[in-house]
Amino acid sequence: MPQSFKLVYFDGRGRAELLRLTFVAANRKFEDVRVDVMGWPSLRTTTPWGTLPLLEVDGRTVAQSNAIARYLARSFLLAGQDKWQEVLVDSVIEAASDFLAKILHIGEFKGNDLEKADAVHKFKEVTVPSVLSNFDRFISQHGNNGFTVGNHMTIADIAIFSVLDNLFHHGILDSQSLEHYPGVKAAFKSVKTQPRIAAYLNERPNASF
Repeated sequence: MPQSFKLVYFDGRGRAELLRLTFVAANRKFEDVRVDVMGWPSLRTTTPWGTLPLLEVDGRTVAQSNAIARYLARSFLLAGQDKWQEVLVDSVIEAASDFLAKILHIGEFKGNDLEKADAVHKFKEVTVPSVLSNFDRFISQHGNNGFTVGNHMTIADIAIFSVLDNLFHHGILDSQSLEHYPGVKAAFKSVKTQPRIAAYLNERPNASF
């Protein structure tokens, strides 16, 4: 029996965009519910952990973005082709999540203009190259044919794409920067050019985060 999926998050990309992209890549329909920030306080007390995103599957609810990502990956055959690939894919999900947390922190940085400019500069010059180098080395060890793990698209590719897309969206990184990271560039391209994802990217609403 077909499953019914409802994804609940704010009206932004943030921690939900990986999940949206995964649905799109798998060609699975889902209800994309976007919560108004003003309505969040009343909704918060009804959630399992006081956080978003939430995923409802046939009326059952689960929270925590990485748990949801793994569930979708396993459900849609995007988790890897054996147990070893699965754990490698999991490690990329965690690394991408850590990176996204740093990106979101920069976007929400509290401080004066000079302090924020300094934080952004250090992020661009130190953090971003370090993380991309790690991704590139990982791909060279475990990926092939433009994919991060093995020879087929997994949610690992989508996770890397999603965080890079976030960097581009906020002007922290430009596409030319990927020339220094050939494995990352190939994985990014493999996702961006997937027909369903390309169509989604062309039509998705703009977002502030």
